[in-house]
Amino acid sequence: MKKAQFVTFGLITVILIIMIGCGGGQTVVVSPEEKQTVASVSGIPSEYEAPNTDPDLIVGKGTSVSRDMQTAVNKANLQATNEIARAMNSKAVSLMENVTREDEVNDDYESMYKETISQAASQVIKGAKQSFKTVVQEGDKYRAYVTVELPLGKANKAILDSIKKNEELWRMFKDMEQIKDMERKVKEFEESQKQG
Repeated sequence: MKKAQFVTFGLITVILIIMIGCGGGQTVVVSPEEKQTVASVSGIPSEYEAPNTDPDLIVGKGTSVSRDMQTAVNKANLQATNEIARAMNSKAVSLMENVTREDEVNDDYESMYKETISQAASQVIKGAKQSFKTVVQEGDKYRAYVTVELPLGKANKAILDSIKKNEELWRMFKDMEQIKDMERKVKEFEESQKQG
């Protein structure tokens, strides 16, 4: 009796494995120009998987699934811009950690700084541009892949402008080498915007 149950269980397992292995692939919904972007077997676009090689850009990537195509795109955009915000926050935290004062940095300065950076990030993210978007159909749902870019100069400018608006923070940061480096990069960015 137990041997028959074991054989039945084994057959069911094999049948399930075969059924799962024979499942259908994804149908890709793209224009003829975008067809070459879907390079991998899984349907993930090669542009989406490509690493950021431009040190002057902050890149955010997002992917999301929804029954509604536009909702999938909107959610993927939100995810990508949140990734840019995290990158800016990380840069800002690094600045805060490098601040040295004779007296301890108190919680008031730290919370004031975090609030300032958060406001700068929310303002500058509005200027981020979508550089890649494609939609893949997955059964009865759509998966959107989105890449958003923000010039580093624009991010640096927003952080600097926000710090300069607060006199106490500016006094604390203005002589730091990182701030001076940011100011140089902002000037280079502004010059490139005038030329291009």
